[in-house]
Amino acid sequence: MSQSSATRTNDHYHRTLIMLILMAMSVALPTLCRAADDIPTAKENDTFDGRWVESSYGFTVLPPVDTQKVNNTSDGALVKFFTDDYSISIDVIQSKQAISLVEIAGTSFNQFSFAYPTSHLAASEEFSLPNQLKGIHQYVFVPEKEKDNWVMGETFVQIDPLTFGMISMECKADAFEQVKPIYEAVCNSASLKSYIELDNQRKVLIERGKKVSNSITNDNLRDFMIPEQWFRILSDGQDIGFAYMQQYIDNIMGKEGIAIKISASIKFGGNQISTQQSFFESNDSMYEMWSIVKTERDPSKSIATKRGDGQIEKLPAKSSSAMTGIRTGNLLNVTAEKDGSVTKRDYKVQMNTYLSQVRAQLIPTLLVPNKEDAFSFYKFDTGKQSLTLHKIVSYPSSEHRGAYWVEVYPTLDASPNKFLYDEEGRISKQILPIGITLVPTTQAELKVIQSKQRLQQ
Repeated sequence: MSQSSATRTNDHYHRTLIMLILMAMSVALPTLCRAADDIPTAKENDTFDGRWVESSYGFTVLPPVDTQKVNNTSDGALVKFFTDDYSISIDVIQSKQAISLVEIAGTSFNQFSFAYPTSHLAASEEFSLPNQLKGIHQYVFVPEKEKDNWVMGETFVQIDPLTFGMISMECKADAFEQVKPIYEAVCNSASLKSYIELDNQRKVLIERGKKVSNSITNDNLRDFMIPEQWFRILSDGQDIGFAYMQQYIDNIMGKEGIAIKISASIKFGGNQISTQQSFFESNDSMYEMWSIVKTERDPSKSIATKRGDGQIEKLPAKSSSAMTGIRTGNLLNVTAEKDGSVTKRDYKVQMNTYLSQVRAQLIPTLLVPNKEDAFSFYKFDTGKQSLTLHKIVSYPSSEHRGAYWVEVYPTLDASPNKFLYDEEGRISKQILPIGITLVPTTQAELKVIQSKQRLQQ
């Protein structure tokens, strides 16, 4: 293997993220203002005193220093810390029946050796941690004929008879001696936060969320509505797409309220991905309706069709999905469709801790610029297709007077979308995980950019 797992998995994760960007964009309400150059160090909402903490079982470690971090990776890890030399991933896994540390480590190696037949177990050792926690390390050497040899480390820490914290590492074989003490320091820092501590933290955040929500009226929200907005979507400084957003007062089913529509398109790796999103909430907040339709066209896969003149035409393969939500009072009905398959689910929400899609987008614009704050609320997450506890963290920008950063975490274990707001509560920049950036623009500027791109093709 010539690369660390961070490099190997990030390409796939990057593409997966691209497909989700158009969903995540419904959180953003960019407006035209000056560009911002400062990108913040994350105010980690999933850390306590510098420790990374998993939100359900309280499994926690001290992260390695001087690493990049991404949550919810494409290969299934809750979090991955990585450099050019190595990656360390953390997950919490469960067995269907009680199993020992030795058994789960053996099962993991057997599965791994099936995928990599040339691999062999270099070392395995059980160890103890404070608070009666026990774990097991194992290292697997993987020779590669055409690539660099590499090493995988796996550590399992038993949380209960069915549940284990898993800490895995990958690096090149020639870097193993330097990486091993870093990895084992992370493993040896593993511990559990108490359920009471985690629950109390969530309760505090939810109570703060109630206060924020109760302090905002529909008149406040209307003051920050933007009739029309265009913006660019950039990856590594290159334009990969655009979006058009509208906010206006509408009347649906005889109810007046705030409506938001977003049309967006991204081209990545030859694929064209587009979405049409619409959101509405009545003035009394008792009625809400939203829909998201996504279409992806893949030119590498074609479908032969017969035209009216009898000629055969090859069209890009197309897949589509749609999701709609209707809430009346505290009853939310969600319908999801994908390539002909339909799923319907009903939810009962607690109105004092729930935020609609419209309010969840607009509330960050009303936060106090010079104050650090953190609060949570429940919102329907269109990616996970379930009600999840969101968190918002805000803090002043160190580079621009009066400006402030807002980090929106779709779930407690997710990577944040970061927004830089100016002193008037308008977004200057949005940064998505893996460096995707959204910046305000004009329709005229987009036309110029698109014309240049066509000439370069």
